[in-house]
Amino acid sequence: MNNNIKILYNNVDLFSGIAPTPFISVNQDFISFNTGWNQITKIAMEGQLTGRYLGELSYYELTSGFNLLVNRLSNNYGSLVISENSENLFSGNNVIIDSISTDEADWYGILPFTVNFEVYETGLFTNYYGVVEPQENIDFSEEDGFITNLTHTVSARGLKTGSNNAIESAKNWVNSRIGNYNKIIPVMLKTGNGSEFLLNSVKESIDRFNGTYQWEGNYIKSNFVESPRNAILSYSLDLYSGIEDGLVNVNLQGSLRNNNVTGLNSLRSGYFNYDFYNIANEASLKTFGTILNKEPINQSINEEYNNNVLNFNLSYNSDLTSNIINNYTVTIDTDSIRNISTVNLRARIYGKHGTIANRWNLVQQYYNTNFDPFSLANTEYRKEKNRDLSPNTTTESVTFNEYSAEIEYNGSWSNKKVSYSSDILQFTSSVSYTPAINIYSTATSITTKREHNVYKLGTANRSLLDINISANVKYNKSINVGISQVNAELARLKNIYGVTTNFLLIDRKETKNISTNTYAINEKYSYEGGILV
Repeated sequence: MNNNIKILYNNVDLFSGIAPTPFISVNQDFISFNTGWNQITKIAMEGQLTGRYLGELSYYELTSGFNLLVNRLSNNYGSLVISENSENLFSGNNVIIDSISTDEADWYGILPFTVNFEVYETGLFTNYYGVVEPQENIDFSEEDGFITNLTHTVSARGLKTGSNNAIESAKNWVNSRIGNYNKIIPVMLKTGNGSEFLLNSVKESIDRFNGTYQWEGNYIKSNFVESPRNAILSYSLDLYSGIEDGLVNVNLQGSLRNNNVTGLNSLRSGYFNYDFYNIANEASLKTFGTILNKEPINQSINEEYNNNVLNFNLSYNSDLTSNIINNYTVTIDTDSIRNISTVNLRARIYGKHGTIANRWNLVQQYYNTNFDPFSLANTEYRKEKNRDLSPNTTTESVTFNEYSAEIEYNGSWSNKKVSYSSDILQFTSSVSYTPAINIYSTATSITTKREHNVYKLGTANRSLLDINISANVKYNKSINVGISQVNAELARLKNIYGVTTNFLLIDRKETKNISTNTYAINEKYSYEGGILV
């Protein structure tokens, strides 16, 4: 029985018409990485090309046959099938032509050749199918400032598998390994708690000719226990104690930096949420045994946008007195003839430490909840006169300066008794009365030249009553207080002047200004009152 052996590559009979069936040897090499064990099937085919002629034609015949063989093996990642009498002995896909060699000196009559194949069979890969030569390296180093550097390098040579080309196969495997750097930490490294390893830079290398891909990531980590998780914190402290004021001062200067992925937004968030006071206060306690004020007396920020760095400078001291200063003066003026005293208060409210925004919030809070100007003025007045002032201000003005975080207040009180609410800055009430007068008329005398006679017409005009009332309410009080007081005063005056249904309302004006917190009413009446003449 004749053996009919065929060797097909990409469904083409490799040696048909150019050489007899070569000698075939098969062996398998192991590829190990981590816990995976994969195998590559290596096939070597050794044969001879034969020429039909001797002499000069032999060379050309062998050259033509060898070129035909090379042409049939010109593409990688094909299929290889070896069969005998139609029985499949071996088949494999993803075949790479590793080499085709011959002896250049034997191009006469018979030409020996060797073809080496590498076959990557899916069944011989327990994992990582599609890559060979996988490598992964993790390198650590330390630098001053409690900084640890980590370089993570992952590379592989890929194979063409399914729809993926060699580079895609290698890249997929490499990407699956990125981020797995923290499983091996050298014992001698001072990693502490500090920040996480933050990606600082990335470098990729692609070799399309050999189907290799390499990824290299450089990470950086701060080993300061105080460092936030998403940034690298570095700082220096300067502590000193003042001889004149006896205060401990701590200056904290440093920076926060991270990678190009998270950027400055996370640094800003980290800065405003971080407790820098705790760092400064612990240093003060260890050195001087003194507690610091939580509000910084100075602070500044500088951003390096292109480098993703936020520089900061903060200063604290041990002044634990209130951060809000109410600097005020009280003067008392007395009219000895009328025995009326006027007390003037001038106050400046401001914050000692912190940013403009923080000081402004504290100043407003103090003014709205703790500032009692009448109590301050009345306390000084009682020291002089041993009596109380009227709680109603005679004059009052307030200046709010948000840009310097200050409020200036000026107010005056008197010992004169008033009937309106202390929530009203100024209250005025006036009544104008125009009595009725008989109406007279003149006419030329018909008996005497150049004389005029005055005649009483027997009627008179109506009496007029004009009432004006206004109230200026404090800015932080409701205008309804003024409306209520004005209407109460209007009712009182109408009762005094006997305004009834016999009075005719000829004009009424009502004015309300929310911006100045003022309210006013003007009413005019006419009625039949007593005739003056």
